[in-house]
Amino acid sequence: MKIASPKKRASSDWQLQLINIVFLLLLFFVMNGTISNIQDWSIEIPETTEITEGGPIAEAAYIDHANVLSFRGAPATAAAIARTWAAEIQPGAKLAPFLVVADKRLPAVQLLARLQELKAAGLPNLSLVTLRETGHVQ
Repeated sequence: MKIASPKKRASSDWQLQLINIVFLLLLFFVMNGTISNIQDWSIEIPETTEITEGGPIAEAAYIDHANVLSFRGAPATAAAIARTWAAEIQPGAKLAPFLVVADKRLPAVQLLARLQELKAAGLPNLSLVTLRETGHVQ
């Protein structure tokens, strides 16, 4: 009498490998992702139709509709902001743009004057934060 050999089961090793890859991807995005929010909710950010590379806006200078400049939640001068920013830059590090969030109700003349003031204080690489038409922070 001939006994049939048992059927070979399909290997489930691929499932463990897939779980490992998904876990590693999740860990990568958690470690490298940045979640930031606007610190001053009284500022209405202007909208733009251009899509450019953006960044987090947690470390930014804020200019409200009354032309008051603030940094890290407190009123500040352009010179004080430049000193603080320069003290935190590592020697030889790539100079990241300094973000400026301005209220859309601020007149353009006052905004340009503030940007000139920040530039003269020692922040040459300024980037103005705007919103896309869909309302996403850019």
